[in-house]
Amino acid sequence: YKPVARKVRTVPESITEDYHITRRLPDDPLDGLVDLPTHPPDFIPGKRFTQERSDKLNLDPAKWLWPEELKLICWLVLVHETTFVWEPGERGQFKEEYFPPIKIATVPHMPWVQCNIPI
Repeated sequence: YKPVARKVRTVPESITEDYHITRRLPDDPLDGLVDLPTHPPDFIPGKRFTQERSDKLNLDPAKWLWPEELKLICWLVLVHETTFVWEPGERGQFKEEYFPPIKIATVPHMPWVQCNIPI
């Protein structure tokens, strides 16, 4: 619940072209992806996706996947290991070619603070 005094009111303003959000999609997003192997290789630890992280993921908790399917999942995670964040230091950002930086328009205003009522 928010009291009426803390209500945020929008200000109707026209927005310039600089503040419009543009979305850019590649011609073919699937271009350059690696084909799935019919017989995936055995697990080989990568730079980020190690044996310890593979065990911690527990990719088949219900034990209903076939061994080849489990190897395929491990291979898929290994091929795209830089996509996953395992530790906070590995975080990155989106490519600007797909998601350009967003500008947020603000209205010039004078900040105010309402004083407490004396008791």
